[in-house]
Amino acid sequence: LVFSLSIALSGCLKVDVDIDVSRFNTFSGTALVATADELEALDSLGLAPTARLGEVFKESPGVEIEEYREDGFSGEKAVFSSAPFSLLENYKDESSTLSLRRESQFIIFEGTFDFGSPGIAPEGFIEQQALELLSDINVSVSFPGEVVETNGTLEDATNTVTWSPALGEKNYFYAKASVGPPIPIW
Repeated sequence: LVFSLSIALSGCLKVDVDIDVSRFNTFSGTALVATADELEALDSLGLAPTARLGEVFKESPGVEIEEYREDGFSGEKAVFSSAPFSLLENYKDESSTLSLRRESQFIIFEGTFDFGSPGIAPEGFIEQQALELLSDINVSVSFPGEVVETNGTLEDATNTVTWSPALGEKNYFYAKASVGPPIPIW
């Protein structure tokens, strides 16, 4: 992951993940999940994702969880510092999967985010339409080497891949970067 996974649902929900992938099988950066303070109703319905980061990364190496309250949003921010790929090798929950792994001389990021899953986008919920209209979702992943394959938008100068997934849909992300063989550590 930065892979810079930047997701911002403007006005309602903010998810902003910005992570840099290292050739040493670690990643650093941040992941923010917050809801607009005006949308406290989401929390009472069990839809607010703000407590999830602390649950997902509880006691994980290279991860600190901070409370986030800024610009009318409240939630949690995970700060990654040389976190091992193993945190995301086969991550899975009810609405997403993530994989960040090394395969020989390549680093591969892939995953799905199902923003149409029950509990993420409930049918018939009037605010769901507002969330879709106010969503601005971007996922970016920065790699330490040349990106050789992706289904996102590539910025060659920085080896950064960006996706713009849609709320209410299942989204698939894939990027493969060449970084050379693993460097042995003695």
